[in-house]
Amino acid sequence: MSPVNRLCFIGNSHLACVKLAIDADRSALLARSVDYFAGSGYLMDKFHLVDGHFLTTDDPYLLTQMTSTSAGRDRIDMREYDAFVMVGLGIEYRDLFQLFRMHCLASDRKLSAGREVISDSFFTEFLARAYRNRAGYGLTRLIRTASPAPVIFLSSPYPSETIIGDKVNAHLRKLRGTSYFGDLVDFFIQCADSAAASVGAMFIPQSDDTLAAPGFTREALNHRAVGLAPPKVTRAENWHREKSTADPWHMNAEFGAARLRDIAAALDVVFSAPMRQGA
Repeated sequence: MSPVNRLCFIGNSHLACVKLAIDADRSALLARSVDYFAGSGYLMDKFHLVDGHFLTTDDPYLLTQMTSTSAGRDRIDMREYDAFVMVGLGIEYRDLFQLFRMHCLASDRKLSAGREVISDSFFTEFLARAYRNRAGYGLTRLIRTASPAPVIFLSSPYPSETIIGDKVNAHLRKLRGTSYFGDLVDFFIQCADSAAASVGAMFIPQSDDTLAAPGFTREALNHRAVGLAPPKVTRAENWHREKSTADPWHMNAEFGAARLRDIAAALDVVFSAPMRQGA
């Protein structure tokens, strides 16, 4: 029997591939009821608390996207759900990937000629400041005021392996085949685990079966990638749509199905933990 009756997804454009995976196979997620609330990433910090247990927004663009993805609901009643999943709203691997194009840790100095060296402590402090302003952590703190339900964080996907192909810049090609990207992933997971734990949430890293190499998603999972329609054109019937241009950061429904397996496993652990401890 499923440990979850009602599951709430709150996310940015990366929620689209998860929604399509559930549409294709409703049994992929063992929850009796699933609700979705999504908006563009730059809008997702515009929720606020109403009457002590509702999350809603006054932003017209976010409200348009939210009501399209939620079948018309304009507020989230936090008391209704057994668990929440935040998709793409926390510390993202993309942040590290982009920052380390111009900077490097002292341990990577030999691989990183020409980039400014920063200390591990400086970088972890930087991340600590950054995540406090990310929508997922603010939303989780609001959820905690009204609900004891577990909160799970899914990061945005690692980029498609296509960006380390023959046509990318020489710097990435030079690092391919070294331990650099694996070390970066380890650092990312450590920081993301700590950040999620700071608000009483669980972070689930991307599963190994989706990877082409540490830090890169298999190209097949990027084929016909999907995201959210822009706020001005979002409609309930087409809030997720295929990307019209090459986008190595978004994935397809097959990737969404892999993430659903990760969520199901995490929920089983979360809801069975008290019984195992008391056994």
